[in-house]
Amino acid sequence: MTPINTSLSTLTQTQKPATPKSAPAPLSAQEPKPTQESKTEPVPTSPLVAPTTAKGIKMPTPEDAEDKTKVSSAAMPKKSSKADGDVTNPKGVLGKDDFLKLLLTELQYQDPTEPMDTEKILAQTSQLATLESSNNTNKALSNLAKSFTNSQQFSTISAIGKIADLGDDTIIAEGKGKPVDFDMYIPSNALSGTVSISDSSGNMVDTITIGDNPKGVYQFTWNGKDSSGNMADAGTYHISATYLDSDNQTRSTKVGTYPIDSVKFDGETTLLGVGSKYVPLSKVVEVY
Repeated sequence: MTPINTSLSTLTQTQKPATPKSAPAPLSAQEPKPTQESKTEPVPTSPLVAPTTAKGIKMPTPEDAEDKTKVSSAAMPKKSSKADGDVTNPKGVLGKDDFLKLLLTELQYQDPTEPMDTEKILAQTSQLATLESSNNTNKALSNLAKSFTNSQQFSTISAIGKIADLGDDTIIAEGKGKPVDFDMYIPSNALSGTVSISDSSGNMVDTITIGDNPKGVYQFTWNGKDSSGNMADAGTYHISATYLDSDNQTRSTKVGTYPIDSVKFDGETTLLGVGSKYVPLSKVVEVY
């Protein structure tokens, strides 16, 4: 009688069960030995490990690898947002509160067997105090600058009604006979007088007659021609006037001297209302 082991061996060699293409290959307890015809070493198979969970988060299984949408969002990094309670610092500058949080966190997670050096703690505390003092000083200086600016602006209100001298008695003519308008302040009642227009060399170019007018700011128009009717050249011309007041006293005035009738604030710029326009306070050379 043939032993059972031999018969089983013969059966194993002659008959092999057909396996479906979709079924996985059976696991073998022993690694297969390479044959002499093939020198390729087989890749050792490792036993499958069952999926594990950590803190209630399900890890992806091999079946989920084909579908990328099945990967758990818990394994992906989250973008920080203010809705999640995260503190963002877009400017990348540490303030005093951030510095204190870092120091307390460092103390909280220090090694009990090797505590933080006392000198290091004192040095960091000193840095925190210096930072606090610097921030307070900067805030105080900023508030002081704003207060000084406001005080300076409102102090110009007291200049209303006074005379502002712009330090410029000239007008600019475009030439070609184009008329030029300009303002002139007559500080007292005028019976009669003359407005003189002279070039940059002091030569008289033309005159305009002043009639009987009360004191105030008046607008004059020069036709852009000299006293002979010729077109004056383009350039800068000086304007001044002499007149007789109601007491028959000779008075004089010029362009660029006007009473201040209003004050306007445009941000940090102070504008004075003189004549028919506003000029920056920086252009005023004298107030009297």
